[in-house]
Amino acid sequence: LFDDPQMGLDALRDRLTQFDRTTLVAVISSRDDISEADANGIIDQVEAARDNVLHQVERVQQETQRRLQAIKDEAQRKVRETRKMAAGAAWWVFGSALSSLAASALAGFIAVTRFVVP
Repeated sequence: LFDDPQMGLDALRDRLTQFDRTTLVAVISSRDDISEADANGIIDQVEAARDNVLHQVERVQQETQRRLQAIKDEAQRKVRETRKMAAGAAWWVFGSALSSLAASALAGFIAVTRFVVP
């Protein structure tokens, strides 16, 4: 169950759903101190416990799937945010390069023409 929870839960569900009530009643009532009515009562309790376990297994699987989907959604949201931030940073780098280009061109023009700033 801990090595592969999905396979473990499936195996548990299969084992719990594959028992023959008639055979169990016959086996339990074969004892001299247990009547068939008592055997049926015991089997009813076993079936109730089985149904409870199956319900809990199903609930755990659903909760696990819900949490897994929430984690996937959060990861995708963070990827989108990171992409937006990277795009914004790229525009800032482009703007800085463009302003540096303009400043360099102006400085080159001033140096070449020996333009004196008053």
